[in-house]
Amino acid sequence: MESNRVCVFPADYTLLDGDVDALPRVAPLSPEGPSVGIRMGGREFSLVLPFGEGQYGSGVFLATTPDPETLLVGALGEAYLVALNEPVRVTSLDCFAASACAAFPKVGALVVVDFTRVICVATHGVAWVSSELSDDAIRLVGQDDRHIVLRTYSAADGGWLTRRLPISLEEPL
Repeated sequence: MESNRVCVFPADYTLLDGDVDALPRVAPLSPEGPSVGIRMGGREFSLVLPFGEGQYGSGVFLATTPDPETLLVGALGEAYLVALNEPVRVTSLDCFAASACAAFPKVGALVVVDFTRVICVATHGVAWVSSELSDDAIRLVGQDDRHIVLRTYSAADGGWLTRRLPISLEEPL
């Protein structure tokens, strides 16, 4: 499994090795898929993800969020907020081919990058969704405390542009 692990907010998680079939199952994506064991917030559970080849590759990314009870799960281009309080709630983010995420602890935000937009997640869930920043592709290439650096592709212009955008909870991009 290709995995990107982001843990900078107060909650942390640990990927568990070994047999995870005996753990309580959380199945936001596919109740029939293989599982990965996770320990977070004093709980252990089996998170079911569609590992293997999919429409947007086999990448998986997991990240803690500003809410210590919520985990961000990205798999096969989809992204989900998994609230681990009882009962477990799964919210699908409205994105197209989510590819990466970046944490901004000083702002209290986690951003998800898809092919055309950026989605900002705060303590209460999605804070905002940007307008289209590209007509074809976005790559996350860097960040500092309050900015994200993206490479955006424009088919009309025939090339890549670098954009440095501020991240704030108050104002969308």
